[in-house]
Amino acid sequence: MGFRIRDAELVETVALPVLSDTVYTDPFDLGAGAQDFVADAELRIEAPALAVGELANGETVVYAVEHSADGVTYTTLMASVLTQTGADGAGAAAANAQVRLPVDVNRYVRVAAVASDYANDLSAKTLTVRLLT
Repeated sequence: MGFRIRDAELVETVALPVLSDTVYTDPFDLGAGAQDFVADAELRIEAPALAVGELANGETVVYAVEHSADGVTYTTLMASVLTQTGADGAGAAAANAQVRLPVDVNRYVRVAAVASDYANDLSAKTLTVRLLT
């Protein structure tokens, strides 16, 4: 069946990094505290197309899901859920990943985008993350 309900309030966007940096979306507050998270929910990560001038051959942008109990200190929940790699002198195509949130997820969830050491200024492009139910 899949997760198809999209709520305009459950969308976060952020400009991609400048050079070799990391950016983070604002977190989603799942409202779950110390108990198990039992809602049917997924994160949809939508990465934009990147031209070769933005992401040269061998350069990468890696997307990971992080979570936090307090909204301050984050740890990796899912590493490398999506990786864009520049190849064939064409940059990287737009890419999407959809991941289900596990029962042991903490209250706050965000996505990190990490550019490789030699990536160019990617800030003209936007990462979009949707919380789907």
